[in-house]
Amino acid sequence: MAHTPDSVHSHVPLCKRNSVSSTACKFMEFLLSDASQEFFDIVRLFVTYYAPYVIGPFILLVTALGLNWVGLEWFWMVWSDPKLRIAFVVAATSMLAVVAGSLYKLRPLPCYLVDFCSFKSLDNHKLNTEICVYATRTSQQFTERNLSFQLKVLLKSGLGEETYGPSFFFKENGKPCLKEARDEMEHMMFGALDKLFYATGVQPTEVDFLIANISMFYPAPSLSAHVVNHYKMRADVKSYNISGMGCAAGMVAVDLARDLLRVHKNRYVVIVGTENITLNWYFGNDRSMLVPNCLFRCGSYALLLSNKKSDRSRAKFQLLHSIRTTIAADDKAYCSIITREDDDGIVGTSLSVKLLDVASKALRINITKLVPLTMPASELLKVVWNVVLRTTFGSREKPYMPDFKKAITHFCIHPGGRAVIDGIGKNLRLSDYDLEPARMTLHRFGNTSSSGLWYALAYCEAKHRLKKGDTVWQVALGSGFKCNSVVWKVLADVCPTFDCNPWLDCIHRYPVE
Repeated sequence: MAHTPDSVHSHVPLCKRNSVSSTACKFMEFLLSDASQEFFDIVRLFVTYYAPYVIGPFILLVTALGLNWVGLEWFWMVWSDPKLRIAFVVAATSMLAVVAGSLYKLRPLPCYLVDFCSFKSLDNHKLNTEICVYATRTSQQFTERNLSFQLKVLLKSGLGEETYGPSFFFKENGKPCLKEARDEMEHMMFGALDKLFYATGVQPTEVDFLIANISMFYPAPSLSAHVVNHYKMRADVKSYNISGMGCAAGMVAVDLARDLLRVHKNRYVVIVGTENITLNWYFGNDRSMLVPNCLFRCGSYALLLSNKKSDRSRAKFQLLHSIRTTIAADDKAYCSIITREDDDGIVGTSLSVKLLDVASKALRINITKLVPLTMPASELLKVVWNVVLRTTFGSREKPYMPDFKKAITHFCIHPGGRAVIDGIGKNLRLSDYDLEPARMTLHRFGNTSSSGLWYALAYCEAKHRLKKGDTVWQVALGSGFKCNSVVWKVLADVCPTFDCNPWLDCIHRYPVE
């Protein structure tokens, strides 16, 4: 009797059919899940990064097989004829010249960090705990309970007694206003730029691109126009302003500078950044907005980047990688750091209690993109195998965190607060030595927004840690929510100078407990 389809299926055990169906369902669920996206992202980046190492041997293998198929006799026949030999040599040389020229043209232009300057404010602007408590109490804007709350946060924040505050704090009956905000901006930005131009010998009129970033202060004319006017820069200088991106703005500026230098030859890019405290000091009683009062302090930095061959010999660093991550599509991440009005209509910046969870998510996504570009093959294989176990075989193992010390020499973690530094250090399995630049920056200068990473790099410089061939990883977190990573290669043993390094008069006292 002929078997019908139903009769055929009836010979297959029921348990086996259910097993196949269950496996297919699990596979479809995996394809539709976030885990599959993570897996395919890692595979794609792995293949893209290692493609040149695979394609080269593949081309040689194809060439060898081709010669073997044609036969060496044909090759010797061509080579023995003088005319054919000349034609063969000319054709081969021309082809190699075309290929070499194409590769040279396609090669991205380098991005050198010639020098950077982290600015130290005036000694009479040091905002110690006593002055901070006195100023907040005499403002008569805070309840007694919130005065105690701010003092408690300040004492646990990790900030020392030598951070810098805005000038209105130190004036009799001083009040935050637009004039005070402009004065603070000019003092911090021009102070950093003056030192940078002096240290590098580059004149303001030689600058081709100018990038200014202050997250919370955006007057008209723009800040970049303010800088152009002060230094009387050229009429054809291309200027950009970055605002609202918080502590991650500095790495956004570096990423923009890299893109500009990739397509414009023989150019200088100057980046200057700070944060305005004057108009962003909160005088209300919403506790989620009081925390920034206890953490944020005045600071600024200036960078000179170039793609000129003549600058390589004097440049300190070369940019290797820049990875930007934004998870603003997630409502919880978007609202984790947000400027709003409190119940009394007073404007301030609110920090969510879920901030550390959001930061951890953004960091994980950023690391997923960075790992294939920096890690050795041994670590990459461990990552891929871990993902396969978790996504394909349903293993409950935790995601494998690579050993970054196998590829990175120095770590400049965003000094946003003690909890932020400790949290990143725990996730990345970093030692106290690795976290020292961030912790000491928080102690000496506080949270200076986008400037913090450059104070941390200056700390490594002052400690004579930066040697030729080392790699430096800067990790920035900011509102949005964003996580941006930049990896630099040290081009020569870096020696600090008093013009640009703010640590040299106090480095002998660090690290502190």
